[in-house]
Amino acid sequence: MLGRLWEVGGVPVAGDLAGDIPVQFHELTGVGSQGLVVVALRLPDRHGRRFAGFVRGHHDDNAVGRQCFRARGEVSGADVDAQAGAYATGVLVLMSSGAVAVAITAWRQKNRWALFSAITVVFVYTSVTNMIERPEGIKIASVFILTIVVTSLISRTLRSTELRVLGVEPDALAQKFIDDAARGKEINIIANRPGPGDRKEYEDKLREMRETHHLTPDDPVLFLEVQRGDASEFSEVLLVRGARVDGYCVLRSKSPAIPNAIAALLLHIRDRTGKLPHVYFGWTEGNPVTYLLKFLAFGEGDTAPVTREVLRQAEADPLRRPRVHVG
Repeated sequence: MLGRLWEVGGVPVAGDLAGDIPVQFHELTGVGSQGLVVVALRLPDRHGRRFAGFVRGHHDDNAVGRQCFRARGEVSGADVDAQAGAYATGVLVLMSSGAVAVAITAWRQKNRWALFSAITVVFVYTSVTNMIERPEGIKIASVFILTIVVTSLISRTLRSTELRVLGVEPDALAQKFIDDAARGKEINIIANRPGPGDRKEYEDKLREMRETHHLTPDDPVLFLEVQRGDASEFSEVLLVRGARVDGYCVLRSKSPAIPNAIAALLLHIRDRTGKLPHVYFGWTEGNPVTYLLKFLAFGEGDTAPVTREVLRQAEADPLRRPRVHVG
């Protein structure tokens, strides 16, 4: 039990923990939140709650009080040494990871790699020894990792059908293709997986779509290709480039989520031309569950149904929704 005179961050504070909570706390204003957390952790349950309540009412940063109270409640029954072990594990793993990275770089550059490898071995050995002797660090880290993974999966699932495009910027040639297509009866767009980009690829794709969707030779078409980008990005401006390949008009872009990019471009074409574009897909061969997981993880999968769902959520009026054809 602490006496009537104790220190927080080197600041003497008078009070009696056996009675009322110390009253001369105005000097705590300059004490960092880390010091307050340590105080809350060392106080018994009753005093820990009263201390956190006092900080909430008197400290400028209310979050500090909440942090003290929450930290004290989460680790009640655990001593400070156990938490120090968890902290040491985190620091050692971080330093070991850095040492491994430096050792690999030094080995590739043939520059004192033996020295850095030896240092890495020391850090790794120390980390493993600390984990064995104080396993609470692994337990806490596992909880954090599991929480982050589960939260990320839930967040990605919930946001998977959002439009996720801040705007569409076609270049001059792509815009010309769109304007020329709008002069016809319908705007027909064939979604094509990026391939060699030669004449034969587009001839085969066009033949397949005409046989499947009964497009006539008089129906002008645009090809749309979206290359998968960095799946960790959630919002961006979609840049669309136009390209001519032996007479075929191709719109090319890059996006972390292919169905969302296609939906955004279709809505842009509708708003630009005043006509509802028609996009044509082929069915993807394979297990639909596998493609669903692939889409959540990498942003690509069974494109057609996801594009349709993104359009449904982005445009509530079915009569103004771009048409999606699958065959």
